[in-house]
Amino acid sequence: MGGSDEHTVADDADRQLGRPATVVWASALSEAALVEGLKSGRVYVRVRGPDGPRIEFYAEHATGRVDMGGTVPAGGSVRLVAAVSGAEGQTLQWVVDGAVAAEVAVPASPLPLTFEQPALAGRWFSVVVRDARGPSLLANAIAVAGTR
Repeated sequence: MGGSDEHTVADDADRQLGRPATVVWASALSEAALVEGLKSGRVYVRVRGPDGPRIEFYAEHATGRVDMGGTVPAGGSVRLVAAVSGAEGQTLQWVVDGAVAAEVAVPASPLPLTFEQPALAGRWFSVVVRDARGPSLLANAIAVAGTR
């Protein structure tokens, strides 16, 4: 999660409120639904605020689709899918176990970008979107069940 607060309301030069911004998939606009959304892990951070890039990140496995924050079973392979919008010209980094495994340019339209990996027990996958200034979006991970 990312968050901010403001201690100098009269000073509008810093304008840091809302940077970063946490995006939560929730079933309703209520405290209970937001907490449930956070617990589900269907969360990402717009590093530079609420107008930052948007993402849909999930995995396709032989057993079905698993959204970000979820867990796929070990075995076989996993196809990671990321549809990013609002980040044209930026770079999407596929992260495997905390290390950048591959990079691809983000297209102008939110075409799904894909990355195939073995579903090895204990692994985890994530996405970072960045430009020359640094990260603009951090996605929550998708894990593979089991331990190494």
